[in-house]
Amino acid sequence: AAGRPLTMIGTPESLPFAPGSIYAATKASQELLLVAASEALGFSAVTLRLQNVYGAGQSLQNPYTGIISIFFNRARQGLMLPIYEDGKETRDFVHVDDVVAGLISAMTSDVPSGTVCNIGSGIATPVDELAGELLRAGGLDVPVEVTGQFRVGDIRHNFADIERARTLLNYTPKVSLADGLRRFCGWAAG
Repeated sequence: AAGRPLTMIGTPESLPFAPGSIYAATKASQELLLVAASEALGFSAVTLRLQNVYGAGQSLQNPYTGIISIFFNRARQGLMLPIYEDGKETRDFVHVDDVVAGLISAMTSDVPSGTVCNIGSGIATPVDELAGELLRAGGLDVPVEVTGQFRVGDIRHNFADIERARTLLNYTPKVSLADGLRRFCGWAAG
């Protein structure tokens, strides 16, 4: 870009695999196994690439269930929320109700075997904004500190291009982040 600012774009399904972490490699291998099995065993396979799913029923104890449960648990204990990098890194947060709608659409739509669709909100949310939204939604008040830490293998921006799911599955996310976080906090507080 010759020194000009870059513009974020949603990650399309057509982007070739280039796993930068063990977690990413396991996701790629799962897709490859599904396609191979569907061809070998004669069933139809549709792959849904879920973004950062959150909502009622998720584990609040497992650190791998996502940043929302981690932040919520820290905040309700009165602990500071550590924001990695500069807080401007983005993720795509999708409510479980929208994921369920995507799953139902994938099972009931007439799409070719091997179809891959992103299921997300299609919105890039900076992590520092997520922290503020979550604290507001939960009526919580703790400090938020940008630490500059980072996780090896993490990418700076990650949000889904959901146009293929809109077109092929008639998928439209309906739960806004603010509403989803209110629902999550209400459930998690109970």
